[in-house]
Amino acid sequence: MTATTSQSVAVVGAGNMGGCLLTGLLSAGVPAAKLTAIDLREDLLAPLAQQGVTTSNDLAAVQSAELVVVALKPQVAPDVLPSLATHLNTAQVVVSVMAGMPTSALEVHLGAGQPVVRVMPQTLVQLGAGATAVCVGSAADAAALAAVRALFDRVGTTVEVSEAQMDAVTGLS
Repeated sequence: MTATTSQSVAVVGAGNMGGCLLTGLLSAGVPAAKLTAIDLREDLLAPLAQQGVTTSNDLAAVQSAELVVVALKPQVAPDVLPSLATHLNTAQVVVSVMAGMPTSALEVHLGAGQPVVRVMPQTLVQLGAGATAVCVGSAADAAALAAVRALFDRVGTTVEVSEAQMDAVTGLS
């Protein structure tokens, strides 16, 4: 994967953080045609659809995305991630915004070889002023990291940190 600012992005979970990210990306000029929002709640999807974002309540909608952002509450992850894994391929990068869930736990649910990058953004991403901490999992390479940083640099600034520092970043965010 190359680091561009025009990756196709699917966001699983269009609630608080997922919705903020999508709003920020649209405001930053990312074409709505490059964005997909996936959620079970139609009330969260409808405003995004009105802005041209592809919306779905089916996890299969991630199949054409280069980056798959998982913006779920950590407690629902064990139920959703195995189903999500059936729709992924190892050319896609999974980007987790779930607090408290290390990349190793994501890799267990998603399967060996799936590139995972964990991020901790702020809701200020919706205004293009977010600061996002980024760390990589065991299968994510430099290109995966660059692609994720390019995405989050569209809505603020990024800084790479170690996995061990992510919980401290979460507390500060």
